[in-house]
Amino acid sequence: MLPKHGTFGDKIDPKNPYVWWFAFHQAKGLPEDLLEGRAYIEQEWFFRYLLYKEDAIDTRDRAVYAAAYSSRDAIRDGNAWYQAFTQDIIDQRAYPAKLTVPTLGIGGPGYGWLNDFLNRRTTNPKVVFLADSGHFIAEEAPKETTRLLMDFLGSNSR
Repeated sequence: MLPKHGTFGDKIDPKNPYVWWFAFHQAKGLPEDLLEGRAYIEQEWFFRYLLYKEDAIDTRDRAVYAAAYSSRDAIRDGNAWYQAFTQDIIDQRAYPAKLTVPTLGIGGPGYGWLNDFLNRRTTNPKVVFLADSGHFIAEEAPKETTRLLMDFLGSNSR
């Protein structure tokens, strides 16, 4: 529940990420009560903590995020993803076979988790680490992300 001493700061530590919001967003009703009409406060913290390049998401884009997540329904709907994690873990254990379809993973600070997961759950994943990006990979490295996707989809469409 607590980060390792000295590892939690203004920016995510890829070796010791502290993802406190996974637990917070599992609480039913509380995030809606606290964030309705104020989701931008939490989002600004996320942008500061998770973006490698803070200017990759500009003022207009931040306003779009804020508008999309400010209502009680939107907060509840977004939190359903976190609340499904426990069922996802149960379902994954019940499905022991590895996926055999071509699989691409693109990671920033969470690359270690992504790489480990895809190597355990798929037969031959292509997992790429983008060093100069944070959580918002498509926004921070759009050209590289597009190139990786086009190469992957092109090589698997034949």
